[in-house]
Amino acid sequence: MKPLKSNLPTKLNKKLWLEIRNNRNVRMELAKKDLYWFFHLYFGHYIEFETADFQREIFQKVADNSIEHLVIVAFRGSGKSTIVSMAFPLWAMIGAMQKKYIVIVSQTQQQAQQHLRNFRAEV
Repeated sequence: MKPLKSNLPTKLNKKLWLEIRNNRNVRMELAKKDLYWFFHLYFGHYIEFETADFQREIFQKVADNSIEHLVIVAFRGSGKSTIVSMAFPLWAMIGAMQKKYIVIVSQTQQQAQQHLRNFRAEV
């Protein structure tokens, strides 16, 4: 995979990207409705490579209200924690879901605390 020269998804035409970048209302509406866009617009500093299909699936599945339980297994460094423990909780609160309470569950208490520290630092 080649690194992106900007934080925009590669299958986006330049005119649409300029509209998103230059129009705050368009940008906010897009980010509010879709976790994928929220991540790419506001967490772009975490993106090093083009978004893989399995990562797109993570965005879709995590944001799907009809899925009650979800297990995500992917290789180390694939962005699971960044997407699920940092971007998703923030989007779930301020985006379309409008959640009031977020619970972060990890294998150990130390991992959960680190996720919370990372979340707080990002906010």
